[in-house]
Amino acid sequence: MKSKTLVKALLIGMIEIGSRVGAQGLYDWLWTIGERLAEMEGKGLEGEKSGDLRYEPFCPLAAQLETTHYCEILPGQESICVEIPRAGGADKPACADIICVVHHAYRRKRAELAGKECVHLAAKCPMTGSMAFNEEAIRAVGKSKKEIEKLLKTKAVCVFMYLESDEI
Repeated sequence: MKSKTLVKALLIGMIEIGSRVGAQGLYDWLWTIGERLAEMEGKGLEGEKSGDLRYEPFCPLAAQLETTHYCEILPGQESICVEIPRAGGADKPACADIICVVHHAYRRKRAELAGKECVHLAAKCPMTGSMAFNEEAIRAVGKSKKEIEKLLKTKAVCVFMYLESDEI
């Protein structure tokens, strides 16, 4: 087997689950994967600091999975990589692509284990460059969308914040 066969299998699995149970079922499955991974790895906080904000200069999961490459080579399936439910609420992820669900669930659970709350403010899709904002979360933490957007445009693909559990 080629070294990236497991990655292709995972992406094909995502496509199949999305096809069989719909976008919400896929979202729920990915969320569970993120939480279970976090439970296995334990408590921790991620990201580079910019004041009281945290950010990722690149998505570690998308880079490891090479999702941009594989979504491009799976004919006719590109939409499953970007079309996911975008539920509102300060506790929800700002989903720019399908990997945001796994990563936010993972980051959120690890923060919870460390006694913090993780709020996902924005993300940028590695495939399209389009940005997604969680405006409810941005308002809840007292930030401006312009401040978050500037960080996304200059050095981040993902912007989030850690709070004490009772702050949101």
